[in-house]
Amino acid sequence: MRVHFSKTLTQDVLDQEDLFRTEPTLNILNVNEVPSEYSSLDIQFSTPVSLGVTYHLHLDGRVSDCGGNVYTVTDNIPFGRPSPPAHNDLVINEILTNATSDENADYLEIYNRSGKIIDLKEVKIGYGGDTLPLKAVTAVSEGRQMLPGSYIALCKRKTLTLEQYICRDEKALTECDSLPDFATTQGIIHLTDRSLRSIDRFAYTEAMHYPKLLTVKGVALERIHFDMPTQDESNWRSAAESAGYGTPGYRNSQAGNTLENTEFEIVPNVFSPDNDGFDDFTEVVCTFPEEENRINIVLYNNHGHPVKRIANNVFCGMEARFRWDGEDDNGQPASAGMYVVQIECWNLRTKKTMRKRKVVAIYR
Repeated sequence: MRVHFSKTLTQDVLDQEDLFRTEPTLNILNVNEVPSEYSSLDIQFSTPVSLGVTYHLHLDGRVSDCGGNVYTVTDNIPFGRPSPPAHNDLVINEILTNATSDENADYLEIYNRSGKIIDLKEVKIGYGGDTLPLKAVTAVSEGRQMLPGSYIALCKRKTLTLEQYICRDEKALTECDSLPDFATTQGIIHLTDRSLRSIDRFAYTEAMHYPKLLTVKGVALERIHFDMPTQDESNWRSAAESAGYGTPGYRNSQAGNTLENTEFEIVPNVFSPDNDGFDDFTEVVCTFPEEENRINIVLYNNHGHPVKRIANNVFCGMEARFRWDGEDDNGQPASAGMYVVQIECWNLRTKKTMRKRKVVAIYR
C-alpha cells in the first residue's frame, strides 16, 4: 500500500514497522520511502488484504518533512481491495451540463450504492450513442477507491467547482480534465467498465428541471432515489437554491425520504413546493405483497373537487413511488391547504382496494 504526503519526508521513517497499524489487523513487514520525490511511503503487509473488507489505516508514530513539520494524523484512512464494478453498482447521481459562465465547470457525480470497494481506474465515463458511448475516458486514470455509500464528483476543473458551489468535502472532488463535453440541453451519459459493459446510463434533457426556474444555467440536476431507475424522469429534480444549485460530492439537496414499511405512505405529509431544498415535493409510496399491480391516484381539495391525477391505471411491481410537485392538472400551482389522496389498486388475483391519505401543501 502506498501512502502519499504533501511534502518531502525525512529519512528517519525507514523500516519503522510500528509507524502504522490497521483495523482489522494486517501484519506489517516494513515501511519504505519512495524515490525520487520521497513524499510517499510503501507499506508491505505479510498477510493478504481480503476482498470485501474495509480496513482503516492509523498513523501511530510521528512523520516529519524536510522543513521540520511533524505529521500527526488523528483520522483513520479507509482502504481495501477493490472488486470489479457490475451493473448498477455505481449510479449517476448528479450532473451539471449548463455551467454559469465556463463550460469547464461541468461535473458528473456518481454514488457507490453497492457493498463493494470500487477503483475508478476500472470505470469509464462515456458520452453519446444509444447503447454504446461514442467517446469513453477512464474516470480516474491514476486510480481512486470508492467506498460503499460514498460520493465522488468528477470535475472538468476542480478549482471552478470549488469556487462556484458549496463543497462540504473537497476530497470528494476529483479532477478529470478529459471528462467529455456534455451537451447543454440533452444528451446521454454512460458509466461502463473497461470493456464498455454498462454500469449505468442516463439520457437527460433540460425539461427535467424544475419548470418554475427562470433559468437553468448553473443549476445541477439531482437524483432523488438511488434505488429507483435512473431513466425515470420523476427521479430527477433541480438542485435547490438553498444548496447553491449544486451539491457536488455529498448528499443531494433533493434526495428522497426513506421508505416506511407500510402499504401506502405519503412522504412527507406536509410539503412546500417552492424549490428551496426543504420538502419541495411529496411522494405516494406504495408497497405490495406481490407483483403485477395496477394503481390509480387522484388528489382532491377540501371541497371534494379533483385537483391532480397522479397515476392512471399505472402498471407497477411490488414497490412504486409517485411524486407530486404541487401542480394541478393544468400545470398551475395548487392552492395551499389540505388535500385528500385517494389510492385505488388491484391485480388479476385480488379485488380493488381503496385507501385515502392526507397531505398538506404550504408556501413559505
